[in-house]
Amino acid sequence: MRVGRFAPSPSGPLHMGSLITALASFVDIKQRQGLWSIRIDDLDQPRNDPDATEIILDSLTKHGLNSDTNIVYQSQNLQNYKKAISQLSSSLFRCVCSRKSLAISPIYPGTCRDKNLSNSNASIRIKMPDEKLAFIDKIGGRIEVNLAKEIGDFILVRRDKIFSYNLATSLDDGDDTITDVLRGQDLLPLTNLQIFLMNELNLQPPEYAHIPVLCYPDGAKLSKQSGAKPLNNETPMENITLALKILGLKNPPIYINSVFGLIEWAINNWDINNLPQKFQPYQ
Repeated sequence: MRVGRFAPSPSGPLHMGSLITALASFVDIKQRQGLWSIRIDDLDQPRNDPDATEIILDSLTKHGLNSDTNIVYQSQNLQNYKKAISQLSSSLFRCVCSRKSLAISPIYPGTCRDKNLSNSNASIRIKMPDEKLAFIDKIGGRIEVNLAKEIGDFILVRRDKIFSYNLATSLDDGDDTITDVLRGQDLLPLTNLQIFLMNELNLQPPEYAHIPVLCYPDGAKLSKQSGAKPLNNETPMENITLALKILGLKNPPIYINSVFGLIEWAINNWDINNLPQKFQPYQ
């Protein structure tokens, strides 16, 4: 059984870009008779909005996007992340470099790599080997990078003791219940390093597809940080129709008069190969 997932962070309500990714992942996995799972990526407590999870789940429900499994919360998986740090310990090192001091370097320059620091007020990084790693993206084809030269040693535990997005996502997407990850192209640069972690932890990487991201006319990505307008849950038909148009599907028949009818039509007409290379700017 194939299982896809949608993993929003509870830092605010969903916007049109979120809906497009959720809808694409839903129809893609459903077309192959798979299950769709929702995971709430809620590790970054300082950024979390205490009301956002309920708002997000309500918005997905109003748009006909319901999880086939129990909702997963990364905050309930802390023991798994701690165990992974223990498994990787021989490749880890502490780093006291500030973001400002690293700003001029395209990748981490290895400043603390061989210092054997014991500072408690430090982040934890993993040493990347000087070797290539590749995967096949269902949209972009073969993506190959040199782990040391193009990614560099990256953070697994932040200085504030919060497990990094890459560590948590690698463990959760590498879980044997997830077979397919469809997400935005903005996350494509992270995929090779996440697969590296999965390989190191003897996990099975899922199949990946990275779709274009929705942008404003000036090229800025639609996001919570850029002040993207929340979805209007009172107009789900209009929202889904627009999302399907952006995803490259033709106009649905006018006789369809329900959210579930629209989604069923989308599942039957979905073809990931017909996705636009770039989405039209969102006004």
